[in-house]
Amino acid sequence: MEESEKLQGLAVENGGTLLLNGNVGHIIEVSPGFTDFSTALFVGSGSVLRGNATTGRVSIGRGSHLSPGDPDNNAIGQFIIKSNLGFNEGAFYDVDIAADGRSDYVRSQGGAYIDKNVKVLVNTLDPHTSYRDGQTYRILTAGGGVNGMFSEAVLDSAFLDTELTRDHQNVDLTIRQKETGGGGDDGHSGGGDDGHTGGGDDGHTGGGDDGHSGGGDDGHSGGGDDGHSGGGDDGHSGGGDDGHSGGGDDGDSGGKPDAPGIFQTVATSDNQWNTAGGAELAGAAGAVARAIQRAADAERGRGAGCV
Repeated sequence: MEESEKLQGLAVENGGTLLLNGNVGHIIEVSPGFTDFSTALFVGSGSVLRGNATTGRVSIGRGSHLSPGDPDNNAIGQFIIKSNLGFNEGAFYDVDIAADGRSDYVRSQGGAYIDKNVKVLVNTLDPHTSYRDGQTYRILTAGGGVNGMFSEAVLDSAFLDTELTRDHQNVDLTIRQKETGGGGDDGHSGGGDDGHTGGGDDGHTGGGDDGHSGGGDDGHSGGGDDGHSGGGDDGHSGGGDDGHSGGGDDGDSGGKPDAPGIFQTVATSDNQWNTAGGAELAGAAGAVARAIQRAADAERGRGAGCV
């Protein structure tokens, strides 16, 4: 592009989106206001700066978004900023993360200045693929140093939590498996003081005077078929399929975080996702086979009675 053909000004109206690809050697301002420069960029409140570009100074205003990449193609993106980067109070940084460890990224050759209440909005590009527990993504580097810090990282996921950390020049995003388990301190089961089961004084079972169990006629447990505990199929504890405790598939605990389901989106080992999915499918197939066998046995019984 000849010098005379270079961009001299650009306006994006309220709610608009600017998509940049290539090199833009001018000051890029994303804000509700107006920049008093010969190459001014006006971007109304609630607008978005997107793309893969090398730019001059960038300032993200209140209610506006810096969003590397192309969302229409679910593409990871990167901005290279030849000067300073500023996030004004109430701005947003949109970051896509992939299961293979890639993410959106911004590198500022100057400083990065982050005001109050600036949030990172995290989007998972692979919602049906397992993300590794503890995976860390570098989302920002500033050669002149990072000044300030994002207030929080927001990710709408039933299985993943986020953590932001920084050093002098970098900001990293780490994802971790959410701690579930219905109130146990160690996540093994719901409500006990030590998390083993619900409600007992020592956490072993729920509601008994000695803390061992709740409400049984002999005080050992409440509601179990043999009186040992409440609600388990064999009376050992409440709610587990084998009665050991409340809510876990094997009864050991309620919602323990190391028991992934087929739609879980975090893995703590390389093969956990495939193993969990295969086991659940195999279990479903076994249940169907048993139901068919019971129906066949019943039909044979009816036939024998008619002879």
